Order: sequence, then C-alpha cells, then structure tokens
Amino acid sequence: MAARTGIFAAQTSRVWRGRTWRFVLLLFMLVMAMGYVQTCLAFWGHDAAELPSAATAWIGNHAVMQTPVFGLFAYFLMVPCSSAIFADSLLLDVRSRRANALAARSSERGYVISSAALAFASAFAIVLAALLFSQALAYLAFPAAAFQDAFSSGFNTSASYAASEVSGTDGLLLGVLRAENRPIFNLLMALYEALWSGIMALVAFAISLYVKRSRILVLGVPTLVLLVMSNFLPSELNVMATYLGLGFTWRAGATVLGFLGLPALVLAAACVAIAAAFALRRDVLL
Repeated sequence: MAARTGIFAAQTSRVWRGRTWRFVLLLFMLVMAMGYVQTCLAFWGHDAAELPSAATAWIGNHAVMQTPVFGLFAYFLMVPCSSAIFADSLLLDVRSRRANALAARSSERGYVISSAALAFASAFAIVLAALLFSQALAYLAFPAAAFQDAFSSGFNTSASYAASEVSGTDGLLLGVLRAENRPIFNLLMALYEALWSGIMALVAFAISLYVKRSRILVLGVPTLVLLVMSNFLPSELNVMATYLGLGFTWRAGATVLGFLGLPALVLAAACVAIAAAFALRRDVLL
C-alpha cells in the first residue's frame, strides 16, 4: 500500500510541476474569454433590463447565445488538449527510458494504474476549471436573475426568442432542470463535459499501451473518431454533436440512456483495454 501511495504521489508531483496543464488552462480560459466578449458585444448598447441572467449567458448556452466559439472548444480543443496533460505520459516515459525507473517505485501495474488515474483526473479538473471560469465571467456583466422575457427582447431575433422559450414540457432532456434552475443545470453540464474529457484522456492512455510510435496518434485518434462518428450516428448516439456539443439543450434527440450510458460504455471499454494489456502479458514499458 505504501508503495502504491508513493508512486501516486510521485506521479501527481510530475503533473503539478509540469508546464502542460498551465498552457492548456491558459488556452481554455482564452477561448472562454472570447465567448464572453462575443456575448457581451451582442448586448452592447441595450438597456440593463434587457439583459439575460448570467446563467443564461453562459458560454455553454451557445445555440441560444449565438456564440459558436464553444464549438471550437468542445469539438477540437477540449479532448486532445486536456489529454495532452498526462494521457501520453507512458509513451513519453518509454521514449525517454524513464518508465522502468518509475515502475520500480512500486510495480509495473501500480505505475500504469497511477498514470491512468492521473490522466483522467487532470483532464477532468482542467476542463471543469475552464467552464467554471466561463460561468464566473458571465456574472461580471450579467445579472444573477432576469425577467423571463429579458433575453428575447434584448437579442431581438426570432431564432433566439424561440430558443429562449425552451421549457420543461417540450420533451428535451433535463428540460425541467434547465427551465427551473439554470445555475445548477450549468454546473451539471460543466461536470458532464469534464467527465467526458477525463474518459477520453483515459482512452488516449489506453491507446498508448499499444501504440508507442506516435504521440499525435495517441492524442488525436479519440477526437478524430468522435468527429467522424458525429457525421454518421443518429442524434441519440452522437457523442460529439448531441452530448459534448450540448445539442440536447435546444433540440430533441437525446435520451437518458445515451446521456448516462455512452460515457459509462466508453469508460468501461477504456478500463478493459488497460486490463487486457496485463492479461495478455504485454510488456507495456517497452
């Protein structure tokens, strides 16, 4: 137990002392700031009574607020950048011949498990921090509460008016929570995005147990697969467009089974792939 704790502490220190998470967090915050500025400019010159609430003005409400910069974040940056913090650590350790020395602190299994756990945790934490930062930014310019029709009159477009009238009776997933407690809904969405980021980092780490030649392949394949599948899968199963893109907040198609089952399925597949590397007696340190 002490050996396992020791390797986990050593790995945690490596993540904390590394520069990657700082660069990723800075990049994510810049993207969040871009969305914030875009939202503020849309309401430039409007009366304060026309402003939406800060929870409504959150960047994750991109379809309503017309801030497509969230798509840049969710589709192209979130998964590969958050995975780059530690999901490729084993690949880099093998290349630099540090893997065996690190594994000697506990065992090969302890080294791999600690690396996988921190790949998940670091990706989860960095995405959650960025999304909470974006919500905090919204509270700087928008009121905590607003009249129900403030947003529709302020934005003054038929598309935004229709989207702002989403209620719990239109059949959208989590529609009741979205209509009645938007701040809690936003927090849930931030946690959900962060969860997917951690899971996909774990997928990238699992790939690194089998692929040792290309860092780009390890970090890029999960996002590429999601993007390709988003063009073929129906909305109920479309991870990228419906769930990561939060498409279910403004259009029908999402299901509770997809919302909960898809991340559970991908998480289980990643764990099985990691366990299989040991079951097949692969030397993951070579």
